[in-house]
Amino acid sequence: MLKSLPAVEVQFSENKWKINLNDSTTCDLHHVSHLLDSNEVEKIPGSISGPLLYATTYEWLDSIKVDVHHKLIQQITSLIQDQERINHWPHVVNLSRSILLIDPVNDDALHYQVSALIELKKAGQAKASYEQFTERYKQLYNEPYPITFDEISA
Repeated sequence: MLKSLPAVEVQFSENKWKINLNDSTTCDLHHVSHLLDSNEVEKIPGSISGPLLYATTYEWLDSIKVDVHHKLIQQITSLIQDQERINHWPHVVNLSRSILLIDPVNDDALHYQVSALIELKKAGQAKASYEQFTERYKQLYNEPYPITFDEISA
């Protein structure tokens, strides 16, 4: 099927399949992997709009997606920590939102986001972010989120 696409080249080399995309074809996983490999981490938050390869359900891709998501979250968390050190709160909010797009129930991202919004004197937005998070958490785990807003915002 992939071979039939004009913008995609499939190769088998060194016991591995490789897919080459031309410039007119985009793949979020390929793009983000390239940014990670080339150490252009600061460009990643603007490049993601949700979990990578969201609509794909191939079992063989699961471990690849998990690995890239894990690396991505680690790199964005590192950027958040850099921004916290210099009190650049708007950037912390945007970066934490990027993590929550990838992993909607990431505790650390919630903590970063709520803290940054409180630093920006946006307690209402912080509370709304917390409530959205707890709703998603309840939907996924069928139990309430164990940490209160007051505990996170302290």
